[in-house]
Amino acid sequence: MLNNAVSYANQGPTPNLYWGSVTLEELRAHNLYRGLPEAPPSLEPSMYRYLRQETPLWSALHQGLLSGSSINAVLGFYEPLAAKRLGIPSGYVGHGKVLSACKNLQLPQYVPSPADLASLCRASPPPASQIKQPSSAALPAEDFSAMKPSAATVAVAASQGAGSEKCRAGQGSNRKKRGKRKAVPVQPAGLALLGKESVIAHSVRPHDIERELQLRRMGVCMRKAAEGIGAVRCKWGNTQEATALFELMHALPDGSLEEVGLCMADPAALEARYGFSLGRLPPMGASPDGLMRQRHASPAASALSALRSAFGGLSIRDCSRSALDLEVVEVKNACPYRQVTTMTKKGRAKISYVLADGGPHNRIARNWVAQLQLEMLATPANSALLVSRSATKGLTIYRMWRDEEYLRAMLGFVSRLYTEYVLPGRPAPANIFWGLPEYASFLERTVALADGAAIVAHITAAEVARAACADLGPFL
Repeated sequence: MLNNAVSYANQGPTPNLYWGSVTLEELRAHNLYRGLPEAPPSLEPSMYRYLRQETPLWSALHQGLLSGSSINAVLGFYEPLAAKRLGIPSGYVGHGKVLSACKNLQLPQYVPSPADLASLCRASPPPASQIKQPSSAALPAEDFSAMKPSAATVAVAASQGAGSEKCRAGQGSNRKKRGKRKAVPVQPAGLALLGKESVIAHSVRPHDIERELQLRRMGVCMRKAAEGIGAVRCKWGNTQEATALFELMHALPDGSLEEVGLCMADPAALEARYGFSLGRLPPMGASPDGLMRQRHASPAASALSALRSAFGGLSIRDCSRSALDLEVVEVKNACPYRQVTTMTKKGRAKISYVLADGGPHNRIARNWVAQLQLEMLATPANSALLVSRSATKGLTIYRMWRDEEYLRAMLGFVSRLYTEYVLPGRPAPANIFWGLPEYASFLERTVALADGAAIVAHITAAEVARAACADLGPFL
């Protein structure tokens, strides 16, 4: 059963940032999705990939780490001249981005303790049979996970804001509320039914918990609306990530979608493959939104071959040569709201929002290329799927191939910044790398990779699988 309502109110003071959303717990209950366990087997770096991304420990591990959220800053993409060449929106541009990224890389890496592993186990809710009806006063303001502050929670504060532009868990929206208040375990908002056309079932939460959840969501929406369109876009991307993955599963039902945590790049492997001696690269890792395992269809081979011919120097892989199994998945949700400011009779500014869904992105943005390539480096995978989802106009799925020459050049600039500025403690100059011939070539290669990404599928709004119990109102 699909629920594809198409008639919406088109304006209101408070956008519903949970409109049509699927929660992470609902996604993990889906038979087509392979979720992560409550806690990884151990806290060795190779096991970070099994750590759920909404945990404080996942956030703490970004201290002293170069990740997908800071790679653009480290490469100088947010410096004015490079940003202009790449066509990056002005809102991202600023020299402070690279300075913050360098500051984070100067911090020591966070080393998890046994207490961190124990806190992960305490954070998980008990089975449904053990849940008792609580009073609404027992519910915390931000979420329902029972977790006392651990060393990881404290370490988050040291690493936040250091080179991170991506609005994700640990960057403000999904952080655990600090404090010693006890939280009430909560059932997921719905459980997935079996079958390829499965949808999310109706809520199984007790009525008072359901009411508290709705009140909390209303509060979040009102706060973000008051903060402005930037906060609205950021929170929309957070709340709709699981929804995009849910729709991806139905768009590519023959594939297997997996949850993944923080994938650490092996320093020894980087040294052997790219020739960088130990200590000349910072610790690196990436957290894709998911991993997809599937066999690629042959019709894409001709399109990719044409792209290889058009961009001669690019090492774009032709899927006719080998059927690849593992792909990283990255979600980019297009916010459907536009801010409108009017003046009241008393001369005060009044902010409202208009539903103006422009649809999925019509191409891969140039400032997504390095992030996708880093994710492929860390996983490792040979290709990446980028899912651009809109609220009312479907979703488009792009594929980008791993490019070894690009990765080698990218790591070269990372090493240069790390050894010349981070380790000596020198501030990086404005427009870093600009004027170097190899940097100009690197920027051109970035443009070519973005523009050369192939469209795997476009799923119209009528074809998108919607959750039956999802909130259908775009405004509160």
